[in-house]
Amino acid sequence: PSSRVSNVPQFVVVGLQSTGKSSVLQRISCIRLPRDAELCTRVPVELRIRRSDSTELKVKVGETDFVSTDSEAVEKAIRNLQDRLRGDKEISDQSVVVEIESKAHPNVTLIDLPGYFFPLHASNLEETARQKLVASLINSRISQNSALILHATPLNQDAATINTWAIVNAADPQKKRTLTVLTKADEVETQDVFLRRLQHITKDDKPGTRYFIVDGRVEKDENQTLANMRGWLSGSPLAHRVNVGLRALEEDLQNALLDHTLLCLPTLKASLLLERSACRERLGEIGEEPPRPNEALTGGLAAFPPKLEALFVAHSRAIVKEIEQMDTHKDCQGHSVSVCWTARAGWTTKSGSQR
Repeated sequence: PSSRVSNVPQFVVVGLQSTGKSSVLQRISCIRLPRDAELCTRVPVELRIRRSDSTELKVKVGETDFVSTDSEAVEKAIRNLQDRLRGDKEISDQSVVVEIESKAHPNVTLIDLPGYFFPLHASNLEETARQKLVASLINSRISQNSALILHATPLNQDAATINTWAIVNAADPQKKRTLTVLTKADEVETQDVFLRRLQHITKDDKPGTRYFIVDGRVEKDENQTLANMRGWLSGSPLAHRVNVGLRALEEDLQNALLDHTLLCLPTLKASLLLERSACRERLGEIGEEPPRPNEALTGGLAAFPPKLEALFVAHSRAIVKEIEQMDTHKDCQGHSVSVCWTARAGWTTKSGSQR
């Protein structure tokens, strides 16, 4: 089952620590995610976002009955589950599953992986080991052909200094499975720097590759914070490849997931057929399904009284026969032994008379 789930198309969110990827996910999901670096960098969060007919936001955390719309309660529940899953491990490969639904949401699944980071000191063996674990977790997820990649990268620094580009490019060289979210664009001071960085990012891309500039800060109005970006892109050759705003990103996430799911259906179907065949073969080795314990017990109890009665009658007849065949001896009162025993038992003699 775990392999089957991993073959289902979903977005894997990749980025450096503190690039704003969790903020973007908060804005898409409309819930508040934990910001504790110790947990956020070590335990993945899987957001299963679904559109429903209800205008009311519904949130469920984990496999428990916890359902709430209170931001603080949701964040606390996620944090507690993250802490429990991680235990004493450096990095957990298990995800905290959060189910979210409302009429305003897109249909998409997003897995927020621990952010990639640089050890503060190269000599710190513990941080270096944790960095390798994070890199291994990221590579194991995004290397699967069924996975789509949502790459979050900041525009307030040069792309050459952001090594998640190398990780993403190695997993998806043709960028057929990758959408890129550009964060912190409002921190770019001039149009020249803004366009230069975009040109560097997009220079080796194939036609059709798309980028999205998003402000993940829930408390901010994108129409205001990204107004300069819209103006700077206007008339630029990059305008048809770089979209601005959360709504454009949400629409593309949903469409990309649908297209990729259709593309993966033959492979997923073949995997299911193989699994079904293996299950049937295993069932053949086990044999027919045994009776359920309750049914076996009640059936056995129902059959017990008649069998006990039949056994008692058979033994009684055998005992009577053996007594009647015994030599007749007188007891102290002058009665024969065989007659005495049969009389006490309430049985008749061979002649049929009661003694």
